[in-house]
Amino acid sequence: MTNPLELPFDTDEMIAGLRPWIETESPTFDAGAVNRMMDLVQHDLAALGARVERIPGRMGFGDSVRATMPHPRAGEGGILLLGHMDTVHPVGTLQKLPFRREGGLCYGPGLMDMKGGNYVFLDALRKLLAAGVETPLPVTVLFTPDEEVGTPSTRALIEAEAKRHKYILVPEPACPDGGAVIGRYAIARFNLQTRGKPSHAGWALKDGVSAI
Repeated sequence: MTNPLELPFDTDEMIAGLRPWIETESPTFDAGAVNRMMDLVQHDLAALGARVERIPGRMGFGDSVRATMPHPRAGEGGILLLGHMDTVHPVGTLQKLPFRREGGLCYGPGLMDMKGGNYVFLDALRKLLAAGVETPLPVTVLFTPDEEVGTPSTRALIEAEAKRHKYILVPEPACPDGGAVIGRYAIARFNLQTRGKPSHAGWALKDGVSAI
C-alpha cells in the first residue's frame, strides 16, 4: 500500500482545480451565488465517487453539501471534514482582486478563508482514492453556506453531524509558522434594546428623547 506521505501531489494541478472555486464568487447573503458554488463542489465530490447529498438552505441562506466518501463502512461515524463555502467578499470583487499567482503565492476572494483549505482536503481524498489507500475510519465531508455570519442556519446540522464522528477536521488558515490551529475564538451576539420618548419635532422638540 502506498505511504500517504508519498502521494503525488502536484501544485500546478491543485491550483488549476482551485481556480474555478475562487472565480465562483459566493458572498454569504447571496444564496444564489453560494448555491452556484455548491453546484461546483457537488460535482467535484461526485467525481470522486462520493455519495453526495444536497441539503436545502433555510433562513434565506444557501444550501449545504454533505458527501460520504467510498469506504467499506461508509456512512458510519469516523472523520468529518468540515468547511464553509461562503465568503465576506461581494459579487464583483474579482474585478478588483482577480485570481492570480505570483511566485509562491495565490490571490483571490475567499482563497484563504477558506476555499483553499477545502480544496486541499478534496485533493488529498482524490490522491488517496487513486492510490487505493483505505482510511482507517470512514470520511464524511460537510460544506456549509453561512459561517461568516455565525452559522445561524446550519448550527444544528453541524452539531448533529459532529456528534456522529470521532474526529472533526476544519481547514481554516494555519498559524503563521504553519502550525495547526486547535481552537478558535467564539462569536458573541448581543440583543440591545433602547427606549426613547416621542414628541413632535415641530412644536415639542425639547420634550423628546431619541432612542438612538
